[in-house]
Amino acid sequence: MPDLTDQALAIALGDRAPEQAFAALLALFGGSAPDRIWAELGKLRLGEDVAALQRWLAELCRKEPPGDDVVALWFGLFEGQDGESRQTGALLYVAGADQFDPMDDDWPCDPRWFPEGRYASPAVLWRVSTELARAGQKAKKLAGLACLACAALLVRAAAPAVAACLAPHAPRAVGLGWDDAGVVLLGALSRDGWQALE
Repeated sequence: MPDLTDQALAIALGDRAPEQAFAALLALFGGSAPDRIWAELGKLRLGEDVAALQRWLAELCRKEPPGDDVVALWFGLFEGQDGESRQTGALLYVAGADQFDPMDDDWPCDPRWFPEGRYASPAVLWRVSTELARAGQKAKKLAGLACLACAALLVRAAAPAVAACLAPHAPRAVGLGWDDAGVVLLGALSRDGWQALE
């Protein structure tokens, strides 16, 4: 039987609509670590975040386009602070690498494309991280995986709509992960949209 990480990423990267995939993720995590927090998180809606990420990526490509030498995109997760409340939660950024090796997790480490506008703060991702920080011990232990799966779902839903901007000439591999915890390969983007990695 696949482990929880494999199951979560299969849901996040599958072909379900974002809202359905998010509900399935919460059900998976709730089955593994029962807590009322999963029902609370189930009230969140991904649609606005997906649209906001699409706008952010399109604007970023217009203002600071990745060069033709960028062969892979990296969506990095990190813990950052809200400027007003000083609360800490999960944030997202994008960068690009001029080399890609699916067998080597170091390919995102020396980005060729590191745009100034690289940071995004999807509301759902932030809420998942901050709410789980206050949850019971079992649910709290799933916070890193829940954020990873949520980010994978958001990127999978948003990136194909701007694929022609992100991969105008050749397919670009897409990876995701916490900055200090390895790489998850999500797929590849081409002008035609999302592709599974071979």
